[in-house]
Amino acid sequence: RTSLRLGAAGVVDVVTHTTYLRQQLSVTAWRDHDITLGGSVEGRVVDVGVDFNLPRCTEFDPNCDVSSSPRLVTDQRARRNAADLHANDRWQLGRRWVATAGLRIARESNLEKTAVEPRLGVEFSPEPDLTFSAGLGRHSQPPDSAQSVAEVGNPALGPVRSNHAVAGVSQRLADGWSWRAEAYAKTFSGYAVADPDLLYVNGASGRAHGLELLLKKDPAGGPFSGYASVSLSRSRRTVDATGTSFPFTYDQPVIVNLVGQYQHNERWSYGWRWSYHSGALNTPVVGTASYPDGRTRPVYGAVNSERLPAYHRLDLRADARMSPAWSFYVELLNAYDHANVGGYSYSADYQTRQEVQELGLLISGGLKFNF
Repeated sequence: RTSLRLGAAGVVDVVTHTTYLRQQLSVTAWRDHDITLGGSVEGRVVDVGVDFNLPRCTEFDPNCDVSSSPRLVTDQRARRNAADLHANDRWQLGRRWVATAGLRIARESNLEKTAVEPRLGVEFSPEPDLTFSAGLGRHSQPPDSAQSVAEVGNPALGPVRSNHAVAGVSQRLADGWSWRAEAYAKTFSGYAVADPDLLYVNGASGRAHGLELLLKKDPAGGPFSGYASVSLSRSRRTVDATGTSFPFTYDQPVIVNLVGQYQHNERWSYGWRWSYHSGALNTPVVGTASYPDGRTRPVYGAVNSERLPAYHRLDLRADARMSPAWSFYVELLNAYDHANVGGYSYSADYQTRQEVQELGLLISGGLKFNF
């Protein structure tokens, strides 16, 4: 259940009841083929109760305003039935090659088209501990429940569809070390945008690409374990009718994690985590206007055109096992007390703003007893 209550603007309640049956079967039909067959049947009932100034807000319109939107009072119920069948074959092509082929067929009762989603993949291992891989696939996701209910949204709203391509390489090394690199590209279509006649239509698209690197150390090779990961990516959204493009709300071009644990002896172990990522995106206020009652209304600039300062922090932890029954831990969160900016707070007239900072230095601990 989702409930949105926003002062005098009103209340929106969305209750979703879901009943589903899923089954999957793995078989070996003949030599060198591992086949998986499955399917599901799902029934959803969505109840939407609205007493709200209801704008048609999406991520594509930063100046969508609740206060000046027309008020809608209604109760709606939508029934959605869906079914899908999927099959996957993993084929061992000799000692070095593996091929995979899959197909998913899905249908929703309110949509006129059947989704056909093929997936293909290949793996090549020139050495037992070294593997190259590549894959292609098509996927789909049902539209948002509230955006596809009569009066509140568009019952004919279609799903979001995407195409994925990925290529990677991984290798196991000595003493518990391993590494992996993976590059990917994705395209999306069918995002919902506001429409004056149909309320919402599928009218936006997107794309994303990136590179992920991982270096890992398992605890089997000694007292130290952990991993280092780096993610480099870009993700954008585009309004199809105008060609207007902007970074996706959760676009973070750089993400770094350094995680480690050291088992000093049978009693003491120490751990740490340093994380870094590009600052969150923000849509800035570039001017003001007035509501009919004289209140100041902000006017926003281009969507996600400003990025907050980069986020980083260090967490430290020590664990002590005093006996088979007793243990305790001490944690130091944000150990160097970095002032990470989580957003901005504007003055009542939107002429000035202040940084909103996230969690500072925090010390915590705990005691554990096993009966």
